Amino acid sequence: MQANRKTLIKQLERQTSPIRVWPAVVQSIQGDTCSVQVMHTALVIDGITIPALDSADPMPNQYLAGRPSIGSTVLIGTMQNTPGEILLMQIIRADTVFYQANDTQIAFSGNSLTVYQSGSEPKTVPLQSLL
Repeated sequence: MQANRKTLIKQLERQTSPIRVWPAVVQSIQGDTCSVQVMHTALVIDGITIPALDSADPMPNQYLAGRPSIGSTVLIGTMQNTPGEILLMQIIRADTVFYQANDTQIAFSGNSLTVYQSGSEPKTVPLQSLL
């Protein structure tokens, strides 16, 4: 499968620009990665890391991140300093939006808000109750 992925990436890397971007449609989400189909092609690329959701990625104390919706359009691409690696560069529509500040994370998903704080159980409240 890795050889097939490399072949697909090489097909996308025919341009000479240091940054190359393609629109794609999210096919599925698997933990901190997603699979996309490059628009107007039959190419499906899996294992694309969703930024800030990658548990191995050291994050700063504060960040804002999103998990793309299945079926939504995203922009994927490569950069000159990351040859052979497809990056998720922009999310157009998100299922969940995360905000992290130090040891507290807030997740907005659907009609609810969940607060995760280190050492405590997550607390979920309906967004309607906050209005």
